[in-house]
Amino acid sequence: MDILQAIILGIIQGITEFIPVSSDGHLIIAREIFGFKDQGLIFDIFLHLATLLAVIIYFWKDIIKIIKSINQKNSLFWKIVVGTIPAVILGYFLDNLVEGYFRSINWTALFLIINGLFFILAEKISHPQKEVKDITFKDSIWIGLAQAAAILPGISRSGSTVATGLLRSIKRDSAAKFSFILSIIAILGAGTLSLTKVFFDGEKINGSLPEIIFGAIFALIAGFLAIKFLMNFFKKHGLVPFAIYIIALGSIILIYNFVK
Repeated sequence: MDILQAIILGIIQGITEFIPVSSDGHLIIAREIFGFKDQGLIFDIFLHLATLLAVIIYFWKDIIKIIKSINQKNSLFWKIVVGTIPAVILGYFLDNLVEGYFRSINWTALFLIINGLFFILAEKISHPQKEVKDITFKDSIWIGLAQAAAILPGISRSGSTVATGLLRSIKRDSAAKFSFILSIIAILGAGTLSLTKVFFDGEKINGSLPEIIFGAIFALIAGFLAIKFLMNFFKKHGLVPFAIYIIALGSIILIYNFVK
């Protein structure tokens, strides 16, 4: 891996972690298109931690308020904790299955199409009206299940959670805000689990420290800008443009692999 590859992967990770098009799916596609070799688990961990930092930097005021409200009745803190549980459970038990069976380009394409159709359905039948403060524990569980589904490549974590929020009558920008803050524990947990695997497997760094640093820096910058863009975008627009893109992308990949 060279610095240019690290930068490209960092930008892709940063943007697609939050833009509802699937980060894992696009990283798999990028490796296929550019012929990148597997950059190793350690590099992936640093990219994910960089996107985690982007969320914390953008929402730091909200995060402090949430932490301070921990002892309040109906605290958003505990709703976030509850919403994280499905991802923790499914991630722990299904991670090896997904890694071993579903991480092919064709499965990724299929899940992209399914995810896009889900976006369109949510936009079609939803009647969003609730703000973040109106989110219930039941809403949190449903959104948490959507986040857990993103363990599958091609399923966008941010898109699935926002679409599920719409189906729970939550406004897009409020669903996005809850989704991004909800991702903090999930990303941190996934990073911790991956670090544990690295420790026990004795994996070595695949690449030099400068490449890892450059990748993480560009993931952080791209992630922050992606969050800023989406928080403004969802005030006036919906998920349909992203749905059209991922359905078209998934279809092109499947058709190309079928006829080649």
